[in-house]
Formats: sequence, structure tokens, C-alpha cells
Amino acid sequence: MTDHKSLFSALIKAQGEFPTLTKDATNPHFKSRYVSLERAVETIMPVLHRHGLTVIQTFMDCGSGVAGLRTILAHESGAMIEGVMPMPSVKGGPQEQASASTYARRYGLLSIVGIAPSDEDDDAERAERPSPKPTRVPTKADAQQAYNARIMANKPTSEKATQSVDAFDTLTAEQKTKLLAYLKGD
Repeated sequence: MTDHKSLFSALIKAQGEFPTLTKDATNPHFKSRYVSLERAVETIMPVLHRHGLTVIQTFMDCGSGVAGLRTILAHESGAMIEGVMPMPSVKGGPQEQASASTYARRYGLLSIVGIAPSDEDDDAERAERPSPKPTRVPTKADAQQAYNARIMANKPTSEKATQSVDAFDTLTAEQKTKLLAYLKGD
């Protein structure tokens, strides 16, 4: 049995050096952005090599006529870990098969080194977007105020809503939000 201590130690050091991997390509069909295989390789491999690591990817037979991609993370000590991504048959010709293999290679590489690409293109884009407003968990006073407002507006209330106000402190944040919306008539 191979000792993986040297591999994991080197991988931890490499992970500490990986820059943020931003999505640099666009899928026009799904209107989504992703990290290209080229960007992933040129970003990841030099860092791995500095720590005596490399990635090897080979195609394999997963059985029942299903091809797969084996991704191996190997250390100069001889230790290695691997993962397999089955690639169910792709309809179409060589172009579709090449696209599926590129997809598998990209995500096999990203997953074996533990990288999740950033959704951000750059800091400027982030700065242009407004910050999300923090959500406030409604309080018992909010529920009581909304309940009283409903009564004052002569809107029908349910016995369940009344019981919920009495037991407001036992509700989850989601239940509190839903109750408040109900009481406000939203």
C-alpha cells in the first residue's frame, strides 16, 4: 500500500498557490460561462509541477459499452489517487464526442485538485453589481404587528395563523418569513 502522506502534503501546498480560476468561455447554447480546458491546464499544471505532482487522464471502458475518463493525480513519490467519470454514449459524430471528452477532462481535472471556478469575471464586474441586501429574520413583534394590521383591516384570519403567532419563537426563519407574508396578505 502506498503512503499518500507526501501526495496530500504536496496537494495542500499546491492548493494554497492556485489563483482564482475565472470562467473565460461562453456556451451559447445554454447561455452560461465556464472555464475552458486550456485555461484550467495552463493555470493548474505549473503549480502542480512545482510540488512534484502531475495529472494524467486516460479514456477507459466502464463496462456495458460506456466509455469513461480516468483522472489520476500522481506524486513523484509514486503515490496517486484517481477518479473516473463515466461518459454515456453521445449521439452524433466525432464533434459531439470530442466535446463530451473535453467536458470530462475539464471537470475531472478541476475536481481532482479541488478547484471550484469563480463566477466572477473580475473585480470590476463585482464592483458594478449592487451588494445583495441582507435578509432580516422577522421577529415576534413583526408578526404581531402584521397580525394586528390584518385584524384592523377586517381581513379574515385563520386559527392556524393565530396559533403561529403565539408560538412564534419556535418557528424557523423560513416559517417566520412565510407567516409574516401571509399576515401581510402577500
